[in-house]
Amino acid sequence: MTRASARCAVATLGFLLAIAGSASANGEEFFAPAKNGKIDLVYYGRIKDGRTGRSVTDSVYFLITDKHTGLTFPFTNDKPGHFRSPDIGTAIKEIGEQVDVKGFEVVVNVGGYKRTTITQMPRKSGGTVELDVRLEPIEPENVSAAGLKGDAAPPYGWLLLIGAVLVPIAVKWARGSRRSTTTH
Repeated sequence: MTRASARCAVATLGFLLAIAGSASANGEEFFAPAKNGKIDLVYYGRIKDGRTGRSVTDSVYFLITDKHTGLTFPFTNDKPGHFRSPDIGTAIKEIGEQVDVKGFEVVVNVGGYKRTTITQMPRKSGGTVELDVRLEPIEPENVSAAGLKGDAAPPYGWLLLIGAVLVPIAVKWARGSRRSTTTH
């Protein structure tokens, strides 16, 4: 692990632990606002399956990157399938920079879905901004007619067939060996 990746991991963990106390959901406070109570720039929205339109309730990992300042903002969703980012505007303004949403990039990762990158952000650079995310499920790989791909394990149907043949043979052998031991 390089020093840069170690620093990133420590910063991410520290950030998540810092916001953990103020996080809740379902209409209640999700992230505490800035010290003065004013929100500069926060993204919120729903995460939905691109095919079914249903909410994604698995753990979804977001990473918003500001290319102009190099700041990254990692966060996760809550279970009902919606998210809210930390106050990005305040963090950027605290280092003396201007908020430019043209330089933002959002990467969304969740198991079972294709990794999604959003580079076209809404133009609004202040307040709360809605950003709904649609994720495309990962297609199952093509499988040959026999049900095998490469060196994959055989399908369960073959195991059942082998078991159906071997179990009666084992039972007949066990009965035969029991008879021979009782006659002595």
